[in-house]
Amino acid sequence: RFLCGSLRLLQAVLLSIQQRISAVLLRQLVAALLRQHDALRLRFRRNEEGWSQEIARFDADERVPVTVLDYANVSDEELRATIEAEATRVQGGLDLSAGPLLRVVLFELGAGRGARLLLVIHHLAVDGVSWRILMEDLQRGYEQLAGGERVEFGAKTSSYQQWAESLQEYGESAALQEQMSYWERV
Repeated sequence: RFLCGSLRLLQAVLLSIQQRISAVLLRQLVAALLRQHDALRLRFRRNEEGWSQEIARFDADERVPVTVLDYANVSDEELRATIEAEATRVQGGLDLSAGPLLRVVLFELGAGRGARLLLVIHHLAVDGVSWRILMEDLQRGYEQLAGGERVEFGAKTSSYQQWAESLQEYGESAALQEQMSYWERV
């Protein structure tokens, strides 16, 4: 079960999880997701010429954006409002220039109440199709780690970086340059 929402071009998914989630494995999994998916490492900077974007290198030593909160002592009546307040705070903390554009919060709710897993990603890095892929990778990766295996998402198809480089190359091609005067008139 999950809830989707948006705030200031952000997208968030809140998963309700019944089994115990290991914070250690979750951090390893999020690091693997950051390594695999270039768009999660996007950075945007504004300068005098406008906006520029880059894909940050994956740094295994960088702090993985996972927060674990113990809400076992929060009453059932207060739980929803408490989670919503934290979700709002997390969504407001995304930084386009410093990144990453992903934040994960594990709400540990105590015995018999399971857990909630909040994923917040800026819309510049995720869309509806991307969520499906991330959810599959999240589940598969966690199962692999929980089984003592190494996370293996499979080979990338075309990475975001490859697509952007191909688009840049196409934009500078002779065929497109021939059309330039037409588009400038329009």
